[in-house]
Amino acid sequence: VIEKFWDLVILPTLNDHVSNVSADMGFMVFQESVLRGNRYVKLGFPKGTLDEVIAIPGSKFIENNGGNIYLGNSVIKLLYEDNKISTVELRDGTKLSADIIISAIPSNSLYNILPDELQSHKSFSILPKIEHASIVNIHIWLNTKIMNDQFINIIDSPLQWIFNKSLQDNKDQALDISISDSKNLLQKTTAEIIDLVFSELKDIFPRFNINFVEKYKIIKERKATFRCTPNSKKYRLTNISPVDNLYIAGDWVDTGWPSTMESAALSASNVVNEIESNNKNK
Repeated sequence: VIEKFWDLVILPTLNDHVSNVSADMGFMVFQESVLRGNRYVKLGFPKGTLDEVIAIPGSKFIENNGGNIYLGNSVIKLLYEDNKISTVELRDGTKLSADIIISAIPSNSLYNILPDELQSHKSFSILPKIEHASIVNIHIWLNTKIMNDQFINIIDSPLQWIFNKSLQDNKDQALDISISDSKNLLQKTTAEIIDLVFSELKDIFPRFNINFVEKYKIIKERKATFRCTPNSKKYRLTNISPVDNLYIAGDWVDTGWPSTMESAALSASNVVNEIESNNKNK
């Protein structure tokens, strides 16, 4: 029952097995996705990739409103003075400053760029205690179609979920396989993982043949999401940091939601509301 029902919902949403997650987060997922009924829960399909739906329009919005985007040039350090972030230093040595700094990166990434005096602060020193779970994605391009459904869940298979990324009238096919809580795959080689995938595909789709495969790509995300363990709530920060001009957004911030895109979006909205409220009070 646990594997065939509870994990069917919990594993893809919380990226962890039901035995590891906190009861309140597990119940919250069922409450929002099942118990609230059809009026609140709808199944939607994006008209493009996440880049096409979110990243590209988002980038255009920022640039069209006077913002700058620095690609391939990550933040390596935050400089701290008078309880404010005075400078944001990029990998190529560029130094930026702003009245308000919003961090929208994972907890471990934020901790790594904080100056020593903030890493030891009681609000930030707990960040290394946040645990993370991995996801492995396998992208496979076939010269022959083997799957008609848009997506399927496979019970009793390590592949878990397979998504059909091709149009219905295509003769070839692109499949995405998403494996949550994939720690047992992280140490395996590409050859070992793809052998496992091909063997499972043969069991799921008897007509599958290795000669159908044009190419494949395996992506390991070792720290894909934070783990919603029973102790995780006390390590999740609020949007307002102890630093006067630093605000924090991200799915791992304390939104009351688990590690999902909804939590990330909600935290961003909360940050905007906090900034607007603070500006009105000045």
